[in-house]
Amino acid sequence: MRNALVVFIKETTDSLRDRRSITAALIYSLMGPVLIGMVLNVLARREAGENALELAVTGAGNAPSLALYLEQHGARVSQAPTDPEAAIRSGKLDLALVIPEGFASDFQQARPAPVRLLHDSSKGSIRAPLDRARRLLAGYGREVAAARLLVRGVSPDVSSPLKVEEIDYATSRSRAALVLGMLPIFLLTAAFVGGMNVAIDVTAGERERGSLEPLLATAVTPGALVLGKWLATVVFALLGILVSLVFSLVVLRVVDHPALGARAGGWGIEPPDAIRMMAALVPLALFAAALQMLISTFSRSFKEAQTYLGLLLFLPMLPGFAIEFYSLQTQSWMAAIPLLGQQMALSDLMRGGAGGLFITHPWAHSWPAAAGTVLAAIACLYSTARLTRSERIVLGQ
Repeated sequence: MRNALVVFIKETTDSLRDRRSITAALIYSLMGPVLIGMVLNVLARREAGENALELAVTGAGNAPSLALYLEQHGARVSQAPTDPEAAIRSGKLDLALVIPEGFASDFQQARPAPVRLLHDSSKGSIRAPLDRARRLLAGYGREVAAARLLVRGVSPDVSSPLKVEEIDYATSRSRAALVLGMLPIFLLTAAFVGGMNVAIDVTAGERERGSLEPLLATAVTPGALVLGKWLATVVFALLGILVSLVFSLVVLRVVDHPALGARAGGWGIEPPDAIRMMAALVPLALFAAALQMLISTFSRSFKEAQTYLGLLLFLPMLPGFAIEFYSLQTQSWMAAIPLLGQQMALSDLMRGGAGGLFITHPWAHSWPAAAGTVLAAIACLYSTARLTRSERIVLGQ
C-alpha cells in the first residue's frame, strides 16, 4: 500500500500539471448544468408567454361577451390593425382574432358563429400563445353550449355521459424531475469524463513514452502500480462529479423559473439530497476509473485508447434512456447493476416524496448498488494488474 500511495502522489501531481486533464474534468462537467439551465429558461419564457396572452381583436364590439371572457381568463385584448392579414404576413403581428359583423346574428339564432384566428404557423414562438388562444375559444364555446341547454330545460350533463375526475398525487418536485430527467445522465457521464484523460495518460500514455517498462522494473509490484494510478484517476473522476453537482445546484437556484409556477416549481435540490447523490456516485467513480484503465491498458496506442473511451461515454446514457423512453419498470434487483443502480438512486432523490425504491427503503437498495459497482471496479483492477504482467501489453506489441 505504501508503494501504491507513492505512485498515487506522483501521478496526481503530474496530472495536475497537465492542463488538458484539468480542463476536461471541469469544462465537460459544466456543460450539463449549463444546458439544463438554458432549457429551463426556454421553458420559463414559453410559460410566461402563454400566461400573458396578447391577442389583437378585430370586431370586438360584435361579440362583447367573448371579449370579456378572454380578458377574464388572462388574455390582454387589444385593437387589431385595419388590415390584420397584412400585419400577420409582414411579421408585425403574431396572432389576431377576427370577429365578423354577422357574428351577433348567428349567435342569437343559435347557429355556429364564425370567428377567424389569424397566425403564421411557421413561427416557433407562436405555438404557446396559439394553443392558449385555442383553449380559451373552446372553453367559451363549451360555456355557451351549456347555457343554451339550460335555457331549453336540458341539463348540460346529458351531453357528457362520463365525468372523469383526475387526482394527481405528484408533488411539485416530482413534476420538476420530469423536466430535469437529463440531470442524472450528465452526472453519470461526469464520472467518466473527469478521469478519462488521466486514465489514458497513466496507461497507454506511459507505454508510448516508454516509461511503463522502467516502472515495472522497480520494486513496485504491478498490483501496487495499478492501484496508485487508479487512485489518481479516481480523484479526477470525483472532481468531475463534484463540479457538475455543485454547478447544477447553482444553476437550479439562479435560473429564472418563477414563470413555470406550481407545475414545475420547487425543483431545487437541497444540500442533504446533494450529499446523498454524491455518496451514490462515489462507487461509480471507482468503477469508471477502473474500467477506463482496463480499456486503455488493452489499447495499443494513445489514440486508440481515446477512441475507445470516447465511445464508452455513451454507456452512462443507456440506463436513463431505457427508463425514460422504454418505460422500464425498476425493480429491487436492478440496484446491484452498475450505472443502472446509480441512475435509479439519482432519479428517486431528485423526485423526492415516497415513490422511489431508494426513498422508501434507502438502506436496502443503497448497499447493493454500492457493492455491485465496487465489485465491478475490483474485477477491472484485477484484470488490469494481470495485463501489466504481460510483455505483449507492456511493449505494445
